[in-house]
Amino acid sequence: MEAQAWICLYNILSTREVMEKYQINNYRIGILSRLQARLQDYVIAEIPALFSLHKWLAEIKISPPAEAKPSLILEVIPKIKNSIESRYCGRWDKVAESQRVRIFHQEEECIRKYALQLAETYDVDILEQILGNEKRGLKPDACVLCGQKAENRCSRCKRQKYCSKECQKKHWPSHKTVCKINNKE
Repeated sequence: MEAQAWICLYNILSTREVMEKYQINNYRIGILSRLQARLQDYVIAEIPALFSLHKWLAEIKISPPAEAKPSLILEVIPKIKNSIESRYCGRWDKVAESQRVRIFHQEEECIRKYALQLAETYDVDILEQILGNEKRGLKPDACVLCGQKAENRCSRCKRQKYCSKECQKKHWPSHKTVCKINNKE
């Protein structure tokens, strides 16, 4: 199984077309560098083609590749498009007005408030909570804090599961922001 993952990664990163479009910034270099540490010698011995991947991962730490050509790729996925159209059918003026006020409003206070809201939304800890237990290796019915079987849910957002009130109270400081985001949906 591990070998298949490495072969997939090798195929993706060795494809010229992909590398021309894949922007390798400092964050991605850091992630790829961590991958290099996980590429064990026994895997390279079993799959010699991975030696070039190992070498490439070492090289990008020293000398990052040229910047990718910016390209805009748009794909229309009918399910998403249809759900958006049905959800906001007949209310496009309200949506447009709300976006105009939120995005094109020029007051610095509003811009700062919106920027803070976006930064809060894309915080890694919050994203992990939103993704749920499965992405973190916990069972779907496990307590988000201790991993035991959960019988209760957050009474506000109904998403986070807890085994006890104590776990819920301990987890509240980190869950509070996610809970607000979940309630907005």
